[in-house]
Amino acid sequence: MSTCVPVIVATRLGKGSACSGKGAASLLCQALATVRAMGVTAQIIVRADSAHFAGPWTATGHRLRI
Repeated sequence: MSTCVPVIVATRLGKGSACSGKGAASLLCQALATVRAMGVTAQIIVRADSAHFAGPWTATGHRLRI
């Protein structure tokens, strides 16, 4: 098993008092596309605040098998 240092591939700041989970599923898709384009085949660990763990984010994670 190979390991590497953690790399942040995506961040997003919401405007004003916007719901922090808004657009979370698309952010996850973009981040994973970036990681896969880099050739990473190892296990990917995703971290987000509690607002992201709603239906769209979780469904996307399951669909993309992370």
